[in-house]
Formats: sequence, structure tokens, C-alpha cells
Amino acid sequence: KRPKRSLSFINLVIQATAYISNQIMGAVSYPSLFPILDWYYRKEFGENYINDIRNDKNPDLKEEIEEQFQSLIYSFNFNAFRAGGQTSFTNLSVLDRGFLKQLFEGYYLPDETHPNLESTYELSKFFFEYFTEIQCKENVFTFPVMTLAVSLAGCVTDRHPIGSPGRGDLARQATFARHGSPVGPPAYYNSHYGTQAPEPGVRRRPPRDHPAP
Repeated sequence: KRPKRSLSFINLVIQATAYISNQIMGAVSYPSLFPILDWYYRKEFGENYINDIRNDKNPDLKEEIEEQFQSLIYSFNFNAFRAGGQTSFTNLSVLDRGFLKQLFEGYYLPDETHPNLESTYELSKFFFEYFTEIQCKENVFTFPVMTLAVSLAGCVTDRHPIGSPGRGDLARQATFARHGSPVGPPAYYNSHYGTQAPEPGVRRRPPRDHPAP
């Protein structure tokens, strides 16, 4: 049976990471973590839970979700997930609206509904911001490796996002928080092609039969 609550789901992800890490050599990645976790949160806390957190309307809920994030992050860095006292190599992806739409628009959740892409988008940003905040304070976490996936469609959509910065701004904020000053616009790679120009600091990955510029 599937977990009934978000905390049970987080614990299942931790247990699955430990199990998989002892069965294979390589990274463990959960590309659908945020769409599913958002589904649990909306079931438990209401459809507008992420707005309540963002607008500081429910500080107790924010603290509860941050504690779940903390449990996940610390567990990912536990040094006994692999034989020999090694930490599991884990990866989480923060997807922009373009990638979310292409990958999860037709995705079915346990109750046969589709993900709320905007709520998922905001939840993934909230996790990234929280992880950046505690990493800058403690600077002890190797995992999860955070991948910011930016599509060409997302660059256009997120150039002026509603209420929060786009992915490029998130990375610049993380760089500033970590180093105390901006190091420069980060270069991103994405796997989508189109005629629309990406925002400054974003580069498209060249096709495999063409050399990189």
C-alpha cells in the first residue's frame, strides 16, 4: 500500500534510497519527488498550502514542512547507506515550468488526477531555497546534488515569473549566499531547442554532431 501521509512518503523515500544504494553502484535520483510530494501536501493542508507558506500565513505549517525537508537532507547524507560507511549519491531536480509541463502534464497521481504544475513549481523552489539556506549556515551537506533544469520555453515563461524569481535568479541567489558576492551569471545547459532566445546567462547544449562554441 502507498503511504497515506507526507511524512510516511518522506520516510519511504529515505528507506528506498538505503535499499537501492546497497543494490547498485551509481546515483539515486527521484525526478517525480516534488510532483508527488506536492500532491500529499495539497491533500493534507489544502490546495493553497504553498501560498500560505510563501505569504507567511501559516508559520506552523512552514516549520512542519521544513522539518520534513531537514529529515530528508540529513538522511541523504547519512554515511551508512552503502557498504563501507559511504553516503548514497542522490540527485534531485528542480524543474522550470517548461520541463514540468513536458514531463508531468499527463502524469497520473495515485487518485488518478494530474499534478498541479504551478504548486509543484513553487514547492521545488521552496525546497531549493531551504536547502541553500541551511547549506550556507552549516556547509556540511554533499547531497542531494541539486540540478536546475531550464528549458527554452521556461526561459520565456520565467523571465517575469509571478511572485518569485526564475531559475537563473535562484542560482545567483545561492551563489551570493554561499560566497558573499555574485561570481557572475551562471551558465545553464538545457536539452530543448527552439527559435526563442534564452535569457542572459543561459546557453543551449549544442547537438552531439556539432562542436561546442
